[in-house]
Amino acid sequence: MLNSIWCQLGKNLDTPCKAYQQYQETCQKGSRAALRIMAIRKALEVRLHDLDGSFVVLDDLDRCSPALDVLLRDQLAMLPRHRLKIMTTSRYPLWDVGELDGESVVPEDMSCDGFTCLDLSTEGPLSLFWTCASCWDYPSGAEDIEIGSIPDSSMKPFVKWDLQREHGDLGFGVPSKAKQRPSSKLGIALRQNNGEGAEELQKTIVDRASGNVGMAKLRLELTYASASLEEVKATRDRLPRNIVAIFDAGISRIEEQAGAQRELGLRIIAASCQASQGVPLKTLEQWLGQTFRSPEEIYQVTGGLVKIDRTTERRVEAYHFTFGLYVRENYNESLFRARSALRIQRVPRSASVGNFSYGGGIAGEREISRSFPVSPRQSSIKACCGDAF
Repeated sequence: MLNSIWCQLGKNLDTPCKAYQQYQETCQKGSRAALRIMAIRKALEVRLHDLDGSFVVLDDLDRCSPALDVLLRDQLAMLPRHRLKIMTTSRYPLWDVGELDGESVVPEDMSCDGFTCLDLSTEGPLSLFWTCASCWDYPSGAEDIEIGSIPDSSMKPFVKWDLQREHGDLGFGVPSKAKQRPSSKLGIALRQNNGEGAEELQKTIVDRASGNVGMAKLRLELTYASASLEEVKATRDRLPRNIVAIFDAGISRIEEQAGAQRELGLRIIAASCQASQGVPLKTLEQWLGQTFRSPEEIYQVTGGLVKIDRTTERRVEAYHFTFGLYVRENYNESLFRARSALRIQRVPRSASVGNFSYGGGIAGEREISRSFPVSPRQSSIKACCGDAF
């Protein structure tokens, strides 16, 4: 990883870097890993010293094993001293969330930390960026930001922009630099009755996304293949195929783990998604017959498909309500088996049934209360009967 960063920052050098040549020599000699790491880090520090400032983005850091994750973060912690700014993304939190029986130390908001910032408005929290627009100074230290709960005030313009990009001008009045397509058949239908259908559709997508831009994009994809408003409004008692495919891929990643971690991850998901509002951590531990030392254990074995809230009960729940429907409606055979093997108390009907109403009949999934679980075979048939919004 360090060598990859150096190669990207070391392009078009006028003179060879002696420190990097020494690193190459350690590799050729077959030196110990510790010596090679020290050599490449020194070379990287020399290169960073010659630059005014550099930025690195590391995506999917959660794919690292726990041991590699610790080693990687130790190396990353040393680089910001040399004017390298690092942004990492992960499906589960990499911040210290404190003890499971204590309060979370995750910062819920943050303010501009630019050294020369004179903007009085920076006393308020910033939702994503580490500095205000008038300052653009480098931030100091490290900050952790949750980006899984995008507010509706930001999600609505994005959904409107995407709908207009695909279906033509829908009367939203959203500015766009991109050239819009001619109105599609669905776009023409949505503009009828003073654009009521368009407003209703974007509201439904925003509500169903529930702050998750990934879910919003999947919902938007469903409108691309629709030729009429009737197709969009077609109500089916199942999840759309593209969303099921995303969840199946997430479960497949869990199944690639070693035996003990794989079974634990599936059992945690099956148990915590029994109720739409999740289950308290203590209850989950009783059901599984196992205690957890830290939230990291839960996040790692479940691949971030569940989350732990900040309430005193520390409820463990699906990362998105749609995934909770996926689990409770037995769309996945592995989760069905894990759920069947659990000895848990019956969840009250009021806690297991999600009632979602979005007005006007725009279709959504309905969770059905059943006395007996659906078999995996029935679920697979239900998941393959075609697309629905």
